[in-house]
Amino acid sequence: MRTVQAWPPPLSNGTPVTIRFTAPRSIAFELDAGRDSVAAVRELQGRVETLVVRVTRIPDRATEGRIVGRPATIVLDSATIVTRPELDSWKIGYGILATTVLIFAGLVLSGS
Repeated sequence: MRTVQAWPPPLSNGTPVTIRFTAPRSIAFELDAGRDSVAAVRELQGRVETLVVRVTRIPDRATEGRIVGRPATIVLDSATIVTRPELDSWKIGYGILATTVLIFAGLVLSGS
């Protein structure tokens, strides 16, 4: 896996993303009984849901439990870096090639 920049949107619903802010900001999120927010967030991870992200993780935050699993509204601007994981096809290809060579070498050596 590698991380690629996913800016500018649009991104498909369900796409996992990491969002980093150059300056900490408050993140508003939905609760069953209304809205809440967490201040001074520098980074969060989640999945794209229309114009909000359902938060799965906020690194190094004691308040993470309040917001994880909740949809959060994120203002996308030039100070926001959005990335997403992506399979690195070259590394997968090299891995398959290396595995094939090892299996072939094992078969040749076991037949001698």
